[in-house]
Amino acid sequence: MPITEVMVVAGTGFQTGTNRNGDYAHTCLDPDGLTFWSTSEYMGGTSGGSAARTRIFSYTIDGCTTDASVFINVSSGSNPTCAGASMTFTASPYNGGTAPSYQWKVDGVNVGTNAPTFSTSSLTAGQVVTCVMTSNLAGVTANPATSNSITISVASSVTPSVSIAQTAGTNPTCPGVAVTFTATPTNGGTAPSYQWQVNGINAGTNSNTFTSATLSNGTLVRCIMTSNAQCPTVTSVNSNEISIAITSNSVPGVSITSSASGSICSGTQVTFTATVSGGSSPSYQWKVNGVNVGSNSNTYSSNSLTNGQAVTCQVTTAGSCPTFFNLGTGTTVNSLTSGAGAAYATYYGNGRQQYIIRASELTALGMAAGSSIGSLGFDVGAATGDPLTLNGFTIKMGNVAATTSTTTFQTGATSVFGPVNYTPALNSINTHTLSTPFIWNGTSNIIVESCFSNQVVGNQAYQTRFTNPGFVACTFYQADGATGAGACTQATGTTTSNRPNMRFGVSGSGGSATSNSITVTVSSSVTYYADTDGDGYGNAASTTVACTQPSGYVSNSSDCNDTNNAINPAATEICNTADDDCDGQINEGVGSTFYADADGDGYGNAASTTVACTQPSGYVTNSADCNDTNNAINPAATEICNTADDDCDGQINEGVGNTYYADTDGDGYGNASSSTVACTQPSGYVSNSTDCNDTNNAINPTATE
Repeated sequence: MPITEVMVVAGTGFQTGTNRNGDYAHTCLDPDGLTFWSTSEYMGGTSGGSAARTRIFSYTIDGCTTDASVFINVSSGSNPTCAGASMTFTASPYNGGTAPSYQWKVDGVNVGTNAPTFSTSSLTAGQVVTCVMTSNLAGVTANPATSNSITISVASSVTPSVSIAQTAGTNPTCPGVAVTFTATPTNGGTAPSYQWQVNGINAGTNSNTFTSATLSNGTLVRCIMTSNAQCPTVTSVNSNEISIAITSNSVPGVSITSSASGSICSGTQVTFTATVSGGSSPSYQWKVNGVNVGSNSNTYSSNSLTNGQAVTCQVTTAGSCPTFFNLGTGTTVNSLTSGAGAAYATYYGNGRQQYIIRASELTALGMAAGSSIGSLGFDVGAATGDPLTLNGFTIKMGNVAATTSTTTFQTGATSVFGPVNYTPALNSINTHTLSTPFIWNGTSNIIVESCFSNQVVGNQAYQTRFTNPGFVACTFYQADGATGAGACTQATGTTTSNRPNMRFGVSGSGGSATSNSITVTVSSSVTYYADTDGDGYGNAASTTVACTQPSGYVSNSSDCNDTNNAINPAATEICNTADDDCDGQINEGVGSTFYADADGDGYGNAASTTVACTQPSGYVTNSADCNDTNNAINPAATEICNTADDDCDGQINEGVGNTYYADTDGDGYGNASSSTVACTQPSGYVSNSTDCNDTNNAINPTATE
C-alpha cells in the first residue's frame, strides 16, 4: 500500500571536520507492532558552536488484515510498581471501528468501565491485566479480540539516606583554603539530586560533591538528597552535618626540660628537650647565657656546662595557615571554544599555557622577597569541559627576565605540581597544593605554565575568569588527537593578553618565642653521711665522698643515734634515758619540778629545787615550807605562842595568847574598850577590864566613894 512521506524538519546547515554533529539517525519498532520511533540529529539552530539539534518522532503503518486486535500498555505509572501506586493502562485497537467497546479484566474478572483506559491503585504482585475489545467495524473477523496480558510486579519499598564526609582539605582548616565534601547516597536511585546547604542556606550545585574556600569558623555543611529510586518511603532526606573549624596563624609557645634533676657533677652530659605549641615547621636556636649553641634540633646536649650557666631555646615557626594573594580582578570568562586565557583549555584535547607575571605586580600585591608560594588556584566558572579530566596535568614555575610573552615559550621553569589526572571543580577556586614550593626572590618576573595531554578531540573548554594586565601575558598551544601528544614540550604557540586570575598561597609566619630558662648547678665532690635509720639525719662516723648524693646517704651529720629513727635533731625530747633531740642533754625541758624537804616534814623549800622525770629522795612536789630546818614549822603545824610563824601563813602567834586591857591611869584596872592579845602581859596593860575611868587613877573599883 502507498506510504506518504512527510518532512519532519528541514535542517538549515551542515558540518564538516573532526567535530561534526548530525551523523546519526535511528528507527525502531514499538512493541505494539505498528508504531515506529525515529531519532535523528540535524542542523537547525542559529547559535552555539555547531547549532546541532535532535528530533524524535513516531509514525504508524496500518496492518494488512481484517482481524480485530487490541494492544495494551502501561501509559501512566510503572511496572514494576509500588504498593498502592496508581497505574493507568491504555488500549490501542486495530480494526476497532468508530466506536469499539472495552472490557478490562484483572485475573479474568471484569473491572473498570467501557473506556480505552483503565486506572487503579489496588493491584498486587502477580495479578494479570487484559482487555477485551469488541469492534463495530463491519466485516471484521476475530471479534471480539483479547489483548496481550500484563503481569503486575510490585517492588519493595526502600528507605533513602545520605551521608557526607570531607574528602579534600583538612578540618580544622585555614581561611580561604578550599575544602571538599562528598555525599554518599543509599537508595538514591539511578539519578539522585543534591542540594547542599551552608548554615541552612542553599549552596553549590546539583552534584554529589561540594567545594568551598569561603567557609567561616563554626559553619555547618549538610546535603539534602532527593531520591529517584522506585518506591521510596520518603523522597528527600537530610545528611549528617559537618562543622568546620577555621584556624589562623598563632604565636608559638616553647618550654624546655632537663634530663638532670638537681645538681650535676662537672663533666656530666645533660640533655635539654624543647616542646613547641602552635605554628608549624619549627626551627630551634639553643643558647647558653645568651650565646648561640647547638644545632637546629628540638634537643641540645652538653657535658661542658659550668655552675650557674643558663640554658634557653628560641623557636621560630612557619604559620599553620597561608596568606593568599589574588592576581587579577576580571570577571570575564574565557571562550568555550578557545584556549586563550583558559587555565583548563579542554576545547582541544591537548594544550600548554604559559603566563608571565611581572615582579612589580607581585610587589603591588604585598608579596615580599623570599615568599614561599605553596599553592596556586584558578577561579573556575559553571561550564563543564570536554574532555572532563585533564590527563597528566602539570604546573611549572620559574624566574624569567622577559616582561612580555612571545610566540616562543619561555624556558627554565621547573615542575611544582603533578603530573596528575585532574578534573576541575565548577564554580569554585581550584587550588593546587604545590609539591615543591616556589620561592620568589623579590626581583624577578616569574612564569606560571600548565599543560595536559589527553590525545583526544576536545569539544569544550572549562571557563576561568581572566584579566588583561595591559601587556601580552600568555603563550598557548592547543591541538586535538595524537597530534598533541607532545603538548608539554611544544616550543611555540599563540599569544594573547588575557591571563587567568590566579590565587597564590604563601606560607604564613607564626612568629618566634623564647623558652623558660634552666640554670645549671654543677658541684664538685661532696661528703655524704650514712642515714641508716632513714630519718634524714646522717652519722658523722660513717661517710662517703661523691658528686651526687648516693642512696642511703644525706648531706648532714647531725644524727646522734643512726640506729633509731626516733632520735634526731628534729625529735622532741621526752622523759627517758636518751638524748632524743641530739643537743647533748637528756630530758632537758621535760619532767617535773621537785622541792627540797631538808627537815623531812613533807613540805618543800621553794628556794631549793630540781627538775626530774621521777621524784628524787629528799624532795617533794610542793614548795609550802617556810622553815625547812625545823620540821615543827610547816603549813600543817598549829600556831603557838612563841616567836615563830609556826603554820607558815605569814603571821606569828595569830589566834593564840591572852587578852590584856589598857591601864592608862596606872591604877591597876583596865579599860574594857582598849585591849590587845599577847602571849605575855604588855607594859601599860592589865588582865582586868574593870576601870570605868582610865584617865583618873582615883576612880577604880577599889576607890572610896
